[in-house]
Amino acid sequence: FQESVQPYSQNLLLDYINKEELPPMFLDYWETTFPQIFYTGCVLVEVKDARICDPPIVSHVLLKPTTQSLINDVTALLLGDASSSSCSSDLRLALEGSIVNNVQPPLSLNPSNEEGRRRCNRYHLRKAMLTRALSNKTSFYNEARSYHEMKMQEMRRKGKQYLFEFISKKKFNS
Repeated sequence: FQESVQPYSQNLLLDYINKEELPPMFLDYWETTFPQIFYTGCVLVEVKDARICDPPIVSHVLLKPTTQSLINDVTALLLGDASSSSCSSDLRLALEGSIVNNVQPPLSLNPSNEEGRRRCNRYHLRKAMLTRALSNKTSFYNEARSYHEMKMQEMRRKGKQYLFEFISKKKFNS
């Protein structure tokens, strides 16, 4: 279990979480530092969105490896070991083919309109809230909120200062 706070302005990590993919820039670090967070090659991430309400909105996202990262890992395993350098290219191609077949969703060549409409609806429902415009708006409001909170903290500090000065003047006068 590893916890970290990431600002919403860090778009790269959040883009990978939105796409439900393992971010390649953290993959090597996570594998060496936290090998226990991987379960069958995937990582379960708990996202707490504290921008909107006081008890944060919690959602869980399963981050899966991309096909390209799996192929790179298999290639590194096959080529990295000197004893396995005798693997034939046919074996490598068969291994890559089986990985792609197991990872990618099935390819539908059904020409019916109903099937295409159903797949488009399913895709757009999953990606409905992941637009760049919405991301820009939320980051704008997040920055405005942080500016407002900073001003409120500054006013609270000044208020405590004024209260302290008022009390010390009263003590001095009495």
